Amino acid sequence: MPPNNATMDWATWAFSPSPSAIIVTLLAVLLIPILVHYILYKTQAPRVLPTILLVGPSGGGKTSLLTLFATGHPSQTQTSQSPQSAICQTPSSTSTSSDRYRSENDTSARDQPTFTLLDTPGHGKLRHHALSSLTSTSALKGLIFVLDSAAVSSAANLTEAAEYLHDILLLLQKRHTGAKTSKNAQPIPVLIAANKQDVFTSLPAGLIKQRLEAEITK
Repeated sequence: MPPNNATMDWATWAFSPSPSAIIVTLLAVLLIPILVHYILYKTQAPRVLPTILLVGPSGGGKTSLLTLFATGHPSQTQTSQSPQSAICQTPSSTSTSSDRYRSENDTSARDQPTFTLLDTPGHGKLRHHALSSLTSTSALKGLIFVLDSAAVSSAANLTEAAEYLHDILLLLQKRHTGAKTSKNAQPIPVLIAANKQDVFTSLPAGLIKQRLEAEITK
């Protein structure tokens, strides 16, 4: 079917060197990419914040650490009975990987990384919250195992902490090797935080490391 006269007239006008055609063409060139970007940005899935998991025996100070990260100052807390989380941001004094591209003379404000800090109960009957989070949290990027530096001076508390840590490490290994993708899941770094070092009966971090290793490898 031959094109009608209206279509031919519009095509002739669009390709003519008239000022109105040039203006419309420029507006289309400028606005179409903006419109496409807006549509794609609005329809994309919301960004999931990376998650840092707090685990460890009861009384180690996990909830206090969560409060400190969330509010910037410590406060009195109670033993957790259920998981709780907070959106946290690294301090401005903390360097990030993007800082390598910044000039030393660049004093402009920078965006600090934001993450979700998830605190889990440490009581033996409530540790299933932590264990399930290890396998179900796809955004998990790190784990902090918090323990009381004074409590582990007791053989019973040391054994409890070592057994819990061993269970955590086994689950992390299973998570890493059982990934259902063409590539294995990224390894999850683990930080063992020897908390309450200000207590007189607390053990040094180095000694705690040695005792935990000895207990786990028994």
